Amino acid sequence: FYPSLFPSKAIKEILDTNLFIIECGAPLMLVPKLKKICPDAKFIYSVSDRMETVDIHPLIRKNEIAALPLFDSIRVPSELMIDDYTAELPVHFIAPGVTKDKIDADVTSPYRSERNAICIGDMLFDSNIIKYLAKKFPDWTIHLFGRGAKTNANLTNIIHHGEVPFDELIPYLKHADIGLAPYKYRNRSEYLCQSSLKMTLYKYCRLPIVAPDFVSRNQNFIFTYVADSSVEGVDSAFIKAILFDRENIDVSEIDTWDQMFEELLGTIA
Repeated sequence: FYPSLFPSKAIKEILDTNLFIIECGAPLMLVPKLKKICPDAKFIYSVSDRMETVDIHPLIRKNEIAALPLFDSIRVPSELMIDDYTAELPVHFIAPGVTKDKIDADVTSPYRSERNAICIGDMLFDSNIIKYLAKKFPDWTIHLFGRGAKTNANLTNIIHHGEVPFDELIPYLKHADIGLAPYKYRNRSEYLCQSSLKMTLYKYCRLPIVAPDFVSRNQNFIFTYVADSSVEGVDSAFIKAILFDRENIDVSEIDTWDQMFEELLGTIA
């Protein structure tokens, strides 16, 4: 019944639409209806994650299969996701971008102490890694950002900031020393090595990254531990990140969101 709930007033307002960009998730259920309303419009499917990795409802997965033939272009954020789709579908790999102008601006450090590690986002968040690092490296402060980025540890060197506006996050990103990406492994989640916005932001800010081995992609600034094996290799990864010269991180391949959007539009030109 979900498509039938689309407001009639909104239908009148979109009759002259030339392009629909559909995010993965519930919007997929609207595609057949929108295609019928606007038969001449182009449709782009902007995929963010694999459905099984983020545990999307089976009904939405079923609707994705029905909607795929209706798309003029399908954008995936990782090359590893291209083979998720049949060869006749118009699939394009386009990596996520960053808001360079805001990040490049001068901002004052918000940190009150030296040695700060940052973790942004809560997707597949492994709190055990955070607690272990905080106990093992008490002279480091770990800053957690995200609604679900929480631990039950009563440790003074773990600071829970919760969900904050991006502008408020930027100074913490720019002035951090290490980026943490404590992903738990779930259902073919290796694609996060390219799709992860947190890791893209870390890289652009030239932060050495500590992450599980399945998201490393053999990049020299990502130091890994064995995923889902308790804490095997976490100490070593963190120490290597501490010692790494962040000036050796090449950010030349990272685009802005405007560049990413132009590339996306180029797939239907």
